[in-house]
Amino acid sequence: MSSAAGRPKKPSNIKKLEGTYRSDRAYGNEPDLPVSLPDRPNWLDEDPLASQLFEQVTKYMVTMQVSTSVDGLALSMLSDQVAMYLRLRRIVLEEGEIITTVNTAGVEVIKSHPALAPLNQAFANCQRLLREYGLTASSRANLNARVDDGSQINTFEDFLGG
Repeated sequence: MSSAAGRPKKPSNIKKLEGTYRSDRAYGNEPDLPVSLPDRPNWLDEDPLASQLFEQVTKYMVTMQVSTSVDGLALSMLSDQVAMYLRLRRIVLEEGEIITTVNTAGVEVIKSHPALAPLNQAFANCQRLLREYGLTASSRANLNARVDDGSQINTFEDFLGG
């Protein structure tokens, strides 16, 4: 659903939540899927942390009434990236942002931890996917998402369960 240039088109359901939906501008062939728990990919069973995160985020999505059965793959990718971020974060916290290594000449070298680059990339991936699904405060600001049980995701820490 993206045009040749520019940002991707916004789904009609999101426009309805934002209050900006106009039937005269609706996409004629856009599927109208009911709110439901997303399908859970089997490969999540290989990673208990990603699996737990998937369960948590899909509950939030249903509570906000913005998820459908076809969101499972993208939400599993979000869960996978958050799990990777958390694992890399733990390593950097334990070993420090700056490490000392010995090069081939036997000289000690002080450098940034090699996990920082993939940590930052996982964070960027998480942020993109969180925004895509309205799971950041700024991306929710325009949504009139209906929350059933009073729980809300207000920060990245809330999403992580912290």
